Amino acid sequence: MPEGIRQRISLLPILGVYTLISVLKPHPPGTDEATYIGYARNLTHGLYAQPHTPNPSAFLWHGPGLPAFLAPLVALHVPLGLMRVLAGPVLLFAAFSVFRRLARLYVSERTALIATYGLALYLPFFTVIGDIYVEPLATLCLTLAVFFMVQSFRGGRRDHLWAGAALAALALSRVEYGYVLLAALVASGVWLLASPRSAAARRSTIATAVALVLCIPWLGYTYSLTSKPFYWGNSGGLSLYWMSAPGNLGDWHSGTEVFTVPQLAAARPLFTELQRLKPVDQDERLQHVAFRNMRHDPLHYVANIGNNIGRLLFNVPYSFGAAKAPLSFTREKDGAVVYAIPNALLLGLLAIAVVVGIRTRRRLGAEILPIAVLVVLGFAVHVPLAAYARFVIPLAPAAAWLVLATLSRCSISSPRARGSTPVS
Repeated sequence: MPEGIRQRISLLPILGVYTLISVLKPHPPGTDEATYIGYARNLTHGLYAQPHTPNPSAFLWHGPGLPAFLAPLVALHVPLGLMRVLAGPVLLFAAFSVFRRLARLYVSERTALIATYGLALYLPFFTVIGDIYVEPLATLCLTLAVFFMVQSFRGGRRDHLWAGAALAALALSRVEYGYVLLAALVASGVWLLASPRSAAARRSTIATAVALVLCIPWLGYTYSLTSKPFYWGNSGGLSLYWMSAPGNLGDWHSGTEVFTVPQLAAARPLFTELQRLKPVDQDERLQHVAFRNMRHDPLHYVANIGNNIGRLLFNVPYSFGAAKAPLSFTREKDGAVVYAIPNALLLGLLAIAVVVGIRTRRRLGAEILPIAVLVVLGFAVHVPLAAYARFVIPLAPAAAWLVLATLSRCSISSPRARGSTPVS
């Protein structure tokens, strides 16, 4: 049996388990599933945003990546249950398959298989299947970008172009990565200026530039609706507002919650005003109030930065009481244990990898540091705005690869570790 087919078969139990969980998992209210399907339905009719809607989530709230994936399924009237499997378990299975190929560049087949199954046991993945979330698609895109960049740094002639395409798909799926691309382009450009003969620096710069160029149609579309350059979406103002709002721990709340949760009553006059504004104006107004709040009480915002890091890593804290279901896989503000234990383990492994990487830095390939910077930027972009723990799920395979690729250098007997030579 060809090795490629055998490798895919060996991972099929992961797909089976994920599919079974997706089918059996309950469907809580309040997810973004209906919004994504609404955008996909719009695409089947030749439009995306609803320019005249007062509903901000129907405007440019989400990028077009996942709706574009769903649009053919909607057009073909694929049952919702099957769409959920395709948009969740199948996309994550593809990401695991790519991760395995990444691992094989550094370790044996057996070790790569064990590492892939270990990654599949990362509990937060189970929170984004069952309903349609963007994280499985973003996970696949980021893992593909890492794979192609590694291949490029190891000598692939056009892989950095494919990495650029994957990064563009990532930014169009989770629009905050548009700012990550810009920061990565600047960092790559500085690297290239400092080392003009470095092929790795040149390829990194080209990859991020290609990614941004491929996003120009989306940015052109948003400009046509908003007259604002480099406008990725209208959801940032609300997230920034909650990071600055008095009496709040920086966690996100919907407009509906403002009028139903007693502790949010102080925000009701503002949100009543917002209902009379267009989505772009709502976004601007929320940003204006947020910056005013920061000037009035900067320490409150700084404290919420710390709270936000805690939420991203451990899914705590949240305002108005502690989570009631620490093992929940369905409630956004519950499930602290589901995130805390796996992320603490991953952080511990990353810390070990950093120590090992410093000690063996002369043997590290040129790919390690650029990918590490990308992972750091992917985390950092979520810190200033109200975020949920699931936002960092797409970083997990890349972080796990960093651990594997760095620790593999400890074994000088590893032929794959010895075979990874820096691009210069």
